[in-house]
Amino acid sequence: MKKPTNFKPDQEIVLESKTVKGNYLNTGTDHSVIFLEDNPGIGNLEIADVFNLGRSIRHHEVYKPIGTNVNFVSKTGTNDIQIRTYERGVEDETLACGTGSVASALLSSIKFQMKSPVKVKVLSGAILEISFEKNGDGSFSNIILKGPADNVFKGIINVSNSFNIAYE
Repeated sequence: MKKPTNFKPDQEIVLESKTVKGNYLNTGTDHSVIFLEDNPGIGNLEIADVFNLGRSIRHHEVYKPIGTNVNFVSKTGTNDIQIRTYERGVEDETLACGTGSVASALLSSIKFQMKSPVKVKVLSGAILEISFEKNGDGSFSNIILKGPADNVFKGIINVSNSFNIAYE
């Protein structure tokens, strides 16, 4: 996986109904990681309003102009977390997000002193494993994401000879 960039810890995200504490990290795309332990008003992962809270945070002015994905994270063991993700572009909760799992695992290693590998349970029920090296300067390297991959679509596209596609 790509080396993470732009770590911004302890962001206060002021919403209409509440203030949420989050952490930002780009692991190939933008992620705001919301630890439920820091935000007791959200509740646990089963009852968290991922759609509405995620959408509000995704579009928040602190992440303008392009917005962010939003991961809601709960520690479930010494090196285990569970997440639910609101994804930018999909504009809804998704069953899993690889870069979000990586961001959540790396930030959990900082917050909870978790050691590599960190196991991440996603909404689909799959367990992803994130291994990494934590460097002396606090950066990360050799980040590897392991988990199941499922073929969800197969198709055939017929292009006639009269149809030309130009690439530049």
